[in-house]
Amino acid sequence: MSGTGLARGRGRLLTNQSGLAALFFAIFAIFVIGLVVSFDNILAKGVVMATFVGVLLAIVLGLRKVSFVLAFGAFFFAPMIGVRVAEAVTVGDAFLVAAVAVALLSARESKPLPRTGKNVALVGGFMVAGGTVATLTISQDATTSVAQMGQYAIAIVLSLGLVRLLKPSKGTVVGLGIAFGLGATVSCVVALMDKVNPRPAGLALHSNHLAISAALAVGIWLAIMLATKSKLLSLLALVGIVVCVWGTVIGGSRAGVVALVTVFMLTILGIGASKLTAFLALACGGVGYAIQAGFIDISGQNNAIGRLLGGGSAEQADMGRSVKYEGVWDRINLSPFLGTGFADARDGHSLYLQMWDSAGVMGILAAAVLIMTALFGYLAARRRNNRVSLVLWSGYLGYLAAAILSNQMWDRYLWLGRVSQIG
Repeated sequence: MSGTGLARGRGRLLTNQSGLAALFFAIFAIFVIGLVVSFDNILAKGVVMATFVGVLLAIVLGLRKVSFVLAFGAFFFAPMIGVRVAEAVTVGDAFLVAAVAVALLSARESKPLPRTGKNVALVGGFMVAGGTVATLTISQDATTSVAQMGQYAIAIVLSLGLVRLLKPSKGTVVGLGIAFGLGATVSCVVALMDKVNPRPAGLALHSNHLAISAALAVGIWLAIMLATKSKLLSLLALVGIVVCVWGTVIGGSRAGVVALVTVFMLTILGIGASKLTAFLALACGGVGYAIQAGFIDISGQNNAIGRLLGGGSAEQADMGRSVKYEGVWDRINLSPFLGTGFADARDGHSLYLQMWDSAGVMGILAAAVLIMTALFGYLAARRRNNRVSLVLWSGYLGYLAAAILSNQMWDRYLWLGRVSQIG
């Protein structure tokens, strides 16, 4: 092909990408308008519109590839699993599928997965293999088990496929991190404005889901504060941290508090004395003083601190959790080696019990690989003095700590939150 032909081909490609981008903007704008109209609170309308403008500016300034734009949308909506296009399909799911599809059409050469990505694929392989055996031999509801396992497998394949096709650089990872952080922050803002529900969930389905995404977002925002020299972006990250922490407290998730404490402690332990750790120490000290002085009333409340002390709905929640634990242990005792399949995978109220229940010994191996990958990633980042990577791993270890106590829609959060760090 001549040079002129190549130029024309590139021109047509750019035109096609521009058309797709325009279509994306139109769909996204319609969604935002509908969301704005649905809110009665003027502040909620302002937050949604401000977020839309922020996303638009980010796209215009740095996210020019259509697949990356769609990936940005996938990560932005990932924390909002209550925002759906169908009963079983979230808006984030739709963007993820579209991002992978466009990346497949436009990709010339994919980038091999890094070691951590291969470990995630190994975890997924263990779970699907163990779940398949359990479904065929033990499960009493094979249809539901296959459907749940299919969702799980699709989430892994699409998330890892997106990482490989996008060839993530540091800038790509930061961009997707900003998207996830913005999404979690918007969801927390909605929760903060909710004066009706005793434990608001924002744009998630449950306050635990809100808290888990907020904890991941805090780790990402901390990393962005370290990675950027932009004062404006640092200010955005600081606001995001404050909103996500407060949203977690208001949502009442005790598992979310465990995640946040883990993130902060690992960050301080890994980075040592710095402006960032000084800020974290002052923030924690300020909250502690406010509680002790009575400025923050936690007695009998449904916020996370009050529930940690036994107030609010803590007793009822503990009773419900005990029932779920009894159920999952009964299933594990029924088939400790093979598992019982994915039919009841979300009922265990603990990620690790869910994995064991679903895939038996293979699920235990998968959990071990997941935890060791995160621990070795954190230690390697600390050894190399890579502070950005260290804080990202701190965020994910906070998620894994909360996973001991929380039944978090793990077929989505486990992979999208993790993939934001693979690059």
